[in-house]
Amino acid sequence: MKNITYADWDPHAFHQMPIEITAVVTETLTGISQNASATAFPKHHDYSLEFFEFPRVLKPSLTFIAMLKITRFDNTPLTHDERQNNVMISVEPSKNVGFLQRIYYMYDDANESQTNETTQNLSYPVPEDGVIQIEFPIQENTTRLNIKAKFLESQTSISIHDTFYSASMTYLQIKKASQDVKAGAPLELNVQSNKPLKEISYMIKMHWSKNKARPSEDVTLKISVTEPKTTIGLLVVDKSTKLLGKRSDITEDAVCFYYVFFFEGVDYALYDDVVHPHLENTAMPVDFGNPYVRTNFPETWIWRKWESTETTVNVTVPDTITSWVASAFVISENLGFGVIKMPIELEVFQKFFMSLNLPHTVTRGEHFMLEVNVFNYMKENTEVIKFNDTFEILIISNDINAMGNQRSVWVPSEDGRTVISQSNQKAVLLDLAKRSSLTENLNFTFPFNVVPGSERVQITIIGDMLGPSINGLDSLIKMPYGCGEQNMINFAPNIYVLDYLTKTGDLHSNLKSKAVSYMREGYQRELLYQRDDGSFSAFGNSDHSGSTWLSAFVLRSFTQAQPFIDIDPFILEKTAAWIASHQKLSGEFQEPGRVLHTELQGGTNSSTSLTAYIMAALLEYQMDKYDNNIRRALNFLEFKLSEGISDNHTLALVTYALSIARSTDAKKALDTLNERSEQQGDHRFWISPASELSDSWQPRSVDIEAAGYALLSHAKQQRLLEGIPIMKWLSQQRNHLGGYSSTQDTVVALQALSACAMLTTGIETEMDVTVTSASEEIPVTYKIKKENRFLLKTKEIAATQPVGITVSANGRGFGIFQLNIMYNVDNSHSSRSRRSAQDQEAFDLDVTVKDDKKDINHLTLNVCTRYLGTGSSSRSGMALIEVGLLSGFSLSPSFMCVDDPIKKVETDEGKVHLYLDSLNASQVCVDIPAVRDFKVANTQDASVTVLDYYEPRRRAVRSYNSKVMQSLSSCTFCEEDECDLCEKDGSSLIFLSCELFVVHISLLYCWLIL
Repeated sequence: MKNITYADWDPHAFHQMPIEITAVVTETLTGISQNASATAFPKHHDYSLEFFEFPRVLKPSLTFIAMLKITRFDNTPLTHDERQNNVMISVEPSKNVGFLQRIYYMYDDANESQTNETTQNLSYPVPEDGVIQIEFPIQENTTRLNIKAKFLESQTSISIHDTFYSASMTYLQIKKASQDVKAGAPLELNVQSNKPLKEISYMIKMHWSKNKARPSEDVTLKISVTEPKTTIGLLVVDKSTKLLGKRSDITEDAVCFYYVFFFEGVDYALYDDVVHPHLENTAMPVDFGNPYVRTNFPETWIWRKWESTETTVNVTVPDTITSWVASAFVISENLGFGVIKMPIELEVFQKFFMSLNLPHTVTRGEHFMLEVNVFNYMKENTEVIKFNDTFEILIISNDINAMGNQRSVWVPSEDGRTVISQSNQKAVLLDLAKRSSLTENLNFTFPFNVVPGSERVQITIIGDMLGPSINGLDSLIKMPYGCGEQNMINFAPNIYVLDYLTKTGDLHSNLKSKAVSYMREGYQRELLYQRDDGSFSAFGNSDHSGSTWLSAFVLRSFTQAQPFIDIDPFILEKTAAWIASHQKLSGEFQEPGRVLHTELQGGTNSSTSLTAYIMAALLEYQMDKYDNNIRRALNFLEFKLSEGISDNHTLALVTYALSIARSTDAKKALDTLNERSEQQGDHRFWISPASELSDSWQPRSVDIEAAGYALLSHAKQQRLLEGIPIMKWLSQQRNHLGGYSSTQDTVVALQALSACAMLTTGIETEMDVTVTSASEEIPVTYKIKKENRFLLKTKEIAATQPVGITVSANGRGFGIFQLNIMYNVDNSHSSRSRRSAQDQEAFDLDVTVKDDKKDINHLTLNVCTRYLGTGSSSRSGMALIEVGLLSGFSLSPSFMCVDDPIKKVETDEGKVHLYLDSLNASQVCVDIPAVRDFKVANTQDASVTVLDYYEPRRRAVRSYNSKVMQSLSSCTFCEEDECDLCEKDGSSLIFLSCELFVVHISLLYCWLIL
């Protein structure tokens, strides 16, 4: 026999689970063992006390109600003698001392974040069933309750930490009049409020005019609430989006769950606006007697807010065949926040429709199978195709549910060729400030290898210096933007456009709304690239360190955006503090992160450029606590200037930094910079030496930046008249989209142009412009005046070889005329895999195709590249590899290559974009698996491009093809006996000198009558 006590157990253990005790007895003589076991329940107290049916959120000024049950440890009822003892209740309320004090208390253990009020002691007799109802009033400022219950030597406690929030400080409480509720018997409820209220009705009601609708049909959604001047928020989304989860839904459960987090330590909060993709509803009512092409497939259909007690929303149903889920919430000044209990649905259905399965693009000379799925959900049979002379239908199967029909269409074919898109722009600043007329001749000759028929010539004219950029705010450059710096192309330019139009008084509500929307979206997206330490980097926390250069760029842009959108000041301060921590005692800033912009972060002048860039950002931020950092940086730059700066880009950036710091050396720096400029007519610009650059009409990005900083320096030093030749040059280097080559040159140039365009606004514009061309019999005329100076006028004219344009302007004011030329060049002379690197190519690029005749649905592309720069330019900036996939193929879902050196992968309409921090002399190879989505035969060449994002003229291009995919004919994809024009072995009886479109029709869940 052995007695087991707590001393035999772990003294730190607190056993609540049952304990199984096993005894084993072994007979010494025979060695036979017997065992037995028993279960024991550890006993800590003689009685069990349990709170239940109590609120988890406090309502100040009302009554707190909770139930307490007391039983013996073995769950048997209390005896009569035990019930002679009362249960003691101790209530300890606390009130919140405020958010800032709570932050302080986190670092001071000697303090408490709540102030304890007087403890309230209550005593209750114990009834026969051991269940006690506890009631006591909650004080008005109470935010927390600690409640302890003690019966003899046993006790328990609960804590309530959360407080119900009401903007009007009005609270309701409902309780049963008695504990016993019987089915079929009346139920009495007591409603208690801290304010006198006759009635309360705060609901939102909503219903569709019909439960089912057809695509593009007009329907009505009726919404009503009881409180006048109520703000209503309405959201209608595709039900399929709910499959991704419901974390973003505004529901009653979600509001209750998040209430305590949103409003703890906050007196009032309202999220008034969010950024959402805007889609114009252009669908028209459908005449179902005629074919209708469905094109409107949004995920979010309606997102609106307004103030009303009752409203009717007339809308046109999108083309998606789905169920639309409508939810709504209301916000009232008196009654707070209300949410619809159950979203309502509108089912959209089409009984008969067709769906085409075809690739996004095909190349001339390719053959593809066009699959048509016909859906018939009607009860009666339907004639699918009406016979007439236009159609040639070959019936080849009697299978009811999958009938294949073939129609052959003969189209003259040309040999497929590998082409590369090219563009060229020539601009004229129509400056009639000091003269009344101007005439300019513009000429262009297409190259010898231009693809006939691809030539396009376009002329545009607008009456404002920033006009082309204002009209192209949504797509200033033709580059992907998948990293933290490139994303800013959607953010920063809007700042300068809004600032310019605000100062000139030309900011209209629709343009402001669009620009602010772009900025909010860019702001939200940019926060994805902020690291936990407050810095920003190209790919956020996946990078090993933040970038001082990118962090400075974001800090500067966010600071400049504060007049137009809300920017979290905590984000700015955290970023600025991180930047300041990377300054040396000499005043120089260092870059712990990746070198993305080689001209600014790399090379012999990198520390000087980076310090100037960061100092400019801190000066924009204008916080006194960083004055010492700015002073040390200024001393460093002035010392570097005295030593001499050989690089034009670095000198331009230093001059700008000194100018905004009002340094006494700023004028000297600008004079030195101007002495190095190139003069061409009435244009002034700078040229930086460079190698390994592809031919282009556009200057280097670094030269655009240098001119931009120089122009800004002239503006800061009040020498704008001297800067007009720079402004004229910059205004004529834009692409047809309104931007330049990359993010940085576009942002710097637009800031400079917006600062100087104010010079032109004081001159009344009244101008007649005439454009003559050999290809146009009648001259094209335009009239520019103040009312239409922001209207971009565009016209395409016939292309001739060569192109000759004469533009004449008469009147007064300013305007921008631009000749945009787009064409394709034949790249067939380049090797399918590799060609010898030419002098202008900055990268070595090899492309190898891995294919298999036994598998026509898969192939792998092996891309290898390295940077050819040497010396101080031995490493590129951020590199981008653009892989064009063969027609009918897409990137395999199994592709997982987000690791050094590949930082990110994006896909876009038959292309794959691979982002790399940089490239050097070491070769980087990546295998890109592709899978067939569409049946395309005789595939033509695709191309692979590698380029430096911040200097796109550093590039290399290769074309490639698959011998297996190229040799396929249309008949390869035909099933047995399916194609009448093909032999049984899959070969074609027809010469492939003409293009064959094979239409395969699958009928699903329907009967077919022909």
